[in-house]
Amino acid sequence: MVSERDINLDFTKGVLVITMVLHHSMTYFAYISIYSKYIKYLYFVTGAFVFISGFIISSIYLNKYNIHETNIYRRLVSRGSKLLIICMILNILSMIINSSKSALNYETCSGFIGQFFLFGDWSTIAFSLLIPIAYTLFLSGLLIYALQYHLNIIIYVSLSFFIYCSIMFYDNKEAYYLRFITIGLCGLAAGLLSKERIEVFIDQKLLIFIAYLAYIVYISIYKQYYAIYVIGIIITLIFIYKSSRCLLKIKHNIFDGILLIGRYSLMLYIFQIFILQLLHRTTLLFLTQANNFCAAFLFTSLTMFIFAKLLDYLRSKSEIINKTYKVIFA
Repeated sequence: MVSERDINLDFTKGVLVITMVLHHSMTYFAYISIYSKYIKYLYFVTGAFVFISGFIISSIYLNKYNIHETNIYRRLVSRGSKLLIICMILNILSMIINSSKSALNYETCSGFIGQFFLFGDWSTIAFSLLIPIAYTLFLSGLLIYALQYHLNIIIYVSLSFFIYCSIMFYDNKEAYYLRFITIGLCGLAAGLLSKERIEVFIDQKLLIFIAYLAYIVYISIYKQYYAIYVIGIIITLIFIYKSSRCLLKIKHNIFDGILLIGRYSLMLYIFQIFILQLLHRTTLLFLTQANNFCAAFLFTSLTMFIFAKLLDYLRSKSEIINKTYKVIFA
């Protein structure tokens, strides 16, 4: 399923970034009636990012690095540390900007540290998605090292975490970091499947469609409990990935744009929140009315694509910019 640069995986990540823009656009600009009715169909996107992060580690890193050498562990620790540092800096900047409002509700430095590293969630930590991804990277390093002593350790640990969270946090509330780390570990376990086995799943077009349709029908009627949420993430990702194989056969600039967005998914996740926050805080024309989330979505998506195109061009022309990008985001 995954080679060193899997364009279908890039396309999938691009779709997730655009879906995240739609999710945040509804959060900032949609009427409450529209938000409450449709936002449940977009909840999967947060967990999907974490799942893919785990999947990439086992499906790509394990093929690229030798687990008996230190390179893979340094890579995981380095990337995880960068995510924590980026998230920390962004939260500090957010607190400075919102100091008069005390937007993050931290009265002391110790309170902020505790929330940031242990008890935070999307409502108290800006760019909170980055933290469970970072922890997934750290924990993956430990589990990959343990593979030298027990070949099924990742599967056992992932399954144990999943069962625990499904029972203890069945209503999909509380323990935000733990719930999403568990999703990352599920992705890590899924990436251990052989290419042949994954292809068997991907080739089941009718089964994928029925499973995805059943998931959509279920969440339209019933509450999305944690176990269903995780299963829904996996089904949706398979559906998007399979769709990408069909769509990329059609040469179109839109699909090329989604691919480009997917290659810069981390930076664009941050960038789109910045743009939407800017629109939300200003009185820009049509974007001031609550029902114009579609306009905000289109504007942000277009701006995001232009930014990605410019960055891609500058990286190809300037070694300094290329190295700077790699140091921060690669």
